[in-house]
Amino acid sequence: MKQTLSIVVLLCFIFYASTYSEENDKKYGVVFEMGSFYSINGSFSDSEDLKDIVNPGMIFSFGMKMKINRQFFVEMLVTNGWMNYKNDKKPIPSLSPSFAITNINFDNVYYIYRDRYKIKFLAGPGIYYWRFTDDGPFGKIQKYEGEKFYKMSIGGDIGMGFEVDFNKKLSLSLTSRYHYILSKDRFFFGNYFSEQGLLDIRLGILGYFNSLF
Repeated sequence: MKQTLSIVVLLCFIFYASTYSEENDKKYGVVFEMGSFYSINGSFSDSEDLKDIVNPGMIFSFGMKMKINRQFFVEMLVTNGWMNYKNDKKPIPSLSPSFAITNINFDNVYYIYRDRYKIKFLAGPGIYYWRFTDDGPFGKIQKYEGEKFYKMSIGGDIGMGFEVDFNKKLSLSLTSRYHYILSKDRFFFGNYFSEQGLLDIRLGILGYFNSLF
């Protein structure tokens, strides 16, 4: 009887240990993403939208994520993206003026699992530092009626994506996010520059680990 009880206790311990290990697997993650960046909606002037001014551009991001439970993570991403002006919209043909954004987003991520494949849905607030530059995404900021054409604005994103696990430590992702930026400011930028809606599509690599130290 004692032997049977000992075996049952041992099996329960092994089951609990394996369950605990699986539940605590992938507790933290590091994310790196790159992709394309598009203007979807939002006016630039009384006659043109921003998408009439700029071409699709590039975006890249780096961040971290933390597991709350098996289906729910929180994620922080620092992102930089830009879209260069179309050739016929450049004030000076030899330069490459850009609409550039650096932003921090805090997303809630919900997962649906099927074996090593996952669908994810995400949403959260963000802080967006956007600017129009004279030459290149990191160039000097343009001036609009004597004032620099930039602002720190609040906004948010919503999106979905897919992930596939190569192993317990490494995953590949494809994610699309729509960003809505509260950039409208009649005092500084006139009546026609509005809130901006932007879309990105990113391919990412995720590395997972179980502790911070």
